Amino acid sequence: MSEYQYYEFLAIDRPLTAEEMAALRALSTRAHITPVSFTNEYQWGNFKGNPDDLMRRFFDAHVYVANWMTAIFMVRIPIETIPKKTAEAMAVARGKRIYDKREDIKRRDLAREVEKEFRGKRVKGRV
Repeated sequence: MSEYQYYEFLAIDRPLTAEEMAALRALSTRAHITPVSFTNEYQWGNFKGNPDDLMRRFFDAHVYVANWMTAIFMVRIPIETIPKKTAEAMAVARGKRIYDKREDIKRRDLAREVEKEFRGKRVKGRV
């Protein structure tokens, strides 16, 4: 029995930059990549990327289908469009957490600032 997997990602809000398309190309040399999409089919092997990560970084919609009866559909929408109670119920039902990209960006920026300050103090202490 052969294996079949289909991955498709769409960028709706904005087109991908040349740098983003290059990052996607590093994940697959056979994928069809445009400024608004990434599509790949596998008859053997697996996709090297993480669909959740690609959705956070680049895309607004994702479809995955495999011949062993797995089908996944993801859509990224602003968290404000869903009442918080509904979002929490959906997340708990799926075993997920509510993901607010803005909070993740704040945490990452703060960690970079702390790291930069720490590196600066270490370098000054050695001189």
